[in-house]
Amino acid sequence: MVVTGEIMESNTARNSLLALHASLGSRRPAAPALRARTTIRGARALFFVLLACIATATAALAVPGEVANLAWCSGQKTCLQWTAQPAASRYAVYRGVRSQLPMLQTTAVDSCERRAHVAGTTLTSLSEIPAPGSMYWYLVAAEDACGTGPAGSATGGAHIVNPSGYCESWCGNTALDGDETGVDCGGSCGPCANGLSCASNIDCASRRCSSGQCLPATCSDGIGNGTETGVDCGGPCAPCASAGGCCTGTDCQSAVCTNDLCGASPCSNGVQDGSETDIDCGGSCSACGPGQHCNVAPDCTSMVCTTVTHICQPATCSDGVRNGTETDVDCGGGACPVCAVSRTCNAGSDCQGGNCVDGVCCNNACSGVCQACSAAKKGSGSNGVCGPIGNTLDPDNECPGTAACNGNFQCASANGGACGASQPCLSGNFCVDAVCCNTQCSSLCQACSAARKGQGVDGTCGNIINGTDPDNECSGAAVCNGSGACASPNGSACATSANCQSNFCVDGFCCDAACNGFCQACSAVKKGSGANGVCGPVGFGFDPDNECAGAGVCNGAQACAMPDGSSCTIGSNCISGFCVDGVCCNTACTGLCQACTITKTINIANGTCGPIFTGIDPDNECPGDERFCAAGACVATNGTVCTQNSECSSGNCVDGFCCNSPCSGLCQACSAARKGGGSNGQCGAVAPGTDPDNECAGTSTCTAAQICSP
Repeated sequence: MVVTGEIMESNTARNSLLALHASLGSRRPAAPALRARTTIRGARALFFVLLACIATATAALAVPGEVANLAWCSGQKTCLQWTAQPAASRYAVYRGVRSQLPMLQTTAVDSCERRAHVAGTTLTSLSEIPAPGSMYWYLVAAEDACGTGPAGSATGGAHIVNPSGYCESWCGNTALDGDETGVDCGGSCGPCANGLSCASNIDCASRRCSSGQCLPATCSDGIGNGTETGVDCGGPCAPCASAGGCCTGTDCQSAVCTNDLCGASPCSNGVQDGSETDIDCGGSCSACGPGQHCNVAPDCTSMVCTTVTHICQPATCSDGVRNGTETDVDCGGGACPVCAVSRTCNAGSDCQGGNCVDGVCCNNACSGVCQACSAAKKGSGSNGVCGPIGNTLDPDNECPGTAACNGNFQCASANGGACGASQPCLSGNFCVDAVCCNTQCSSLCQACSAARKGQGVDGTCGNIINGTDPDNECSGAAVCNGSGACASPNGSACATSANCQSNFCVDGFCCDAACNGFCQACSAVKKGSGANGVCGPVGFGFDPDNECAGAGVCNGAQACAMPDGSSCTIGSNCISGFCVDGVCCNTACTGLCQACTITKTINIANGTCGPIFTGIDPDNECPGDERFCAAGACVATNGTVCTQNSECSSGNCVDGFCCNSPCSGLCQACSAARKGGGSNGQCGAVAPGTDPDNECAGTSTCTAAQICSP
């Protein structure tokens, strides 16, 4: 276990609560420590104890206990004493200075300056006296026979420390300790910022502590603080009076700063000095009274300075100067005669006619709306003559809202303001739609109020939006089109798109769409049905605009349809509705062995359905390789198995085979089996001596001559 104690001393009263504590590491020592500080203020000493933490790694070692009761010997500052620890063989005493407390590495090499090893519990002859404003820090650590291993080792006893720790002041340990009033401030540390705790004004940077809290400096807190040069004056505050503190003349009421103190004003020092023409008057000071010396008229309160004697004269009603109580030169003010029209006045009693208006004597009472008697308020003319206040002016705020005088003794509205018979517009503006407008706004489908326009602001003439007609300017069902013209609804006759609300004029009618697709129209006539104004497909069989080539016509589905024989890909390409073999056909032409091109029918023109030419099967409609088309049916070649004559191209189905002839003679056959040889499909004599069809009577049989013989 490491056991430490500390004590400090100072020889200055200013540092009566010096805030340095011994720390064996910025995280605290790894063993308990007893620290005691003392400062001298007269014959008094202050002691306090701080307990540090103990590292669990050292708990099992046979080490001495804490150093307790570290103090000065009987209050003398030349001797330290402490209570003995039973396990200690000696005690290490260290000393440091507040400004130089570097890292403590080991007990043998101690940059905090180890003073001695002491066997007992007292260290005498401490005659070290710190310099004024500084102090010494003392540490006492008990050691045992475990030795002095490296810093941080758990085997060395009384030297266990944090190797990265510092001997530091409590004023930088981010904790509230010592005599601090706030964390690391107040007491013997530096002053605290506004908002932090304090015990007295000296604890605060603002030097203002109230209810235990540092408050900002003000110009009325009764303290010389902040950047003030005196108490609540100078710097950011009002200038200081005579004898107040200052840095420059701007800190002083007198503008005189001498030796950091405000001096008296030159104009109140009881001496004629500077530019003064008499004692404390004239020149740059206030004007002098009658009888005092002067150089020029402004040196005198009467503005009259004699040119010979240079003496200020009393004010009179005939000195040609406005002075005394006069409201104008030698008139007004009660003491002098009344003033004529156009002269300056304060009240009606100053004027010949009794009318003081706008600060001048006026030719009449001039009390009407938008009237004035001074040229400044009228905007023109001369003083003393009542007249209208100029257009757009309102110097006396007589007119409501944004209105102003119009130069004709009336309040008038500005652009956008309400207007009417009793509320005109300012000159240059026009009353349109009950608001003052920037133009006469008399064109078709134009308005000046936002409500009528359907857009914009009051006071600016603009087009009425499309689809409305608030003033019924357009005839019939027409309305404004948003471009300053009337426009008709869909279905109405038109000449241009501008005539239509939809902005589409198609086929002579206002249309609901641009209607510019193929085989489209907007008139009932061109479509062949429907209503005008609705875009739709041109009816089947029509082509009013000759959009389709040749003999083609529209197909009712916004495309062209062609006559029979024309090339096609689908039925809608054809007037007939049938696209067969790539040409428009007169019928669906779906029968067996039928086609619609001359290529397949040979002798029938394209577009006319007919039987496929005999002997071919271009569409592979007939089964097997032995069959082909003939007269609109599939037929077989000779030798092909058959059941009836119609199945054979020869028209002869004999002996179950298509035969080259009817093969109906005596003892004839068309199958190889009946003939006893040969090939199927060729008519020939049956084998001699046979009668496969029982043609011969009795026991007779056929012969090679194709007769029956017994």
